[in-house]
Amino acid sequence: MIGGEVNCQFTFMAKKELFRIPFLGPSMKAMRVIGVDRGSTSKAMKSLLQAIDTVKEGGRHLIIFPEGTRSNDGHTLSQFKKGAFTIAKRAELDILPFVIEGTETYMPKKGFGMYKADVKIKFFPAISTKDKTDTEVMKETEDLIKEALCQK
Repeated sequence: MIGGEVNCQFTFMAKKELFRIPFLGPSMKAMRVIGVDRGSTSKAMKSLLQAIDTVKEGGRHLIIFPEGTRSNDGHTLSQFKKGAFTIAKRAELDILPFVIEGTETYMPKKGFGMYKADVKIKFFPAISTKDKTDTEVMKETEDLIKEALCQK
């Protein structure tokens, strides 16, 4: 909706190291961002379970970047990780794919600055998780986004 207001609550999943950054860490805690310890399988699984609980009972939407990190050039899509799709399947939720363009200028991967940039977000039709495995949902989502980025 352009110029309108959308009333929904959401949160993110982010690697736990980001919580140590001044201003960003406390802001993420206030937003109830779910920290993921990527160095520990059992702790990462605990984060996935927390995310499932958050969307099932908390009425919050969960934004996950399935690549796990930004690309070096801002254009090349890295291989997706399965966690986001496992959450969606277990919580019986559809995936709403989207692409963010222009952030490589706003906040380059190497460095800490933030610069003026035009950033665009493109949303695509929802992908159902019903009667599909999490791997099938992941592949369908990845293919759609690769096509949108002309990387097929």
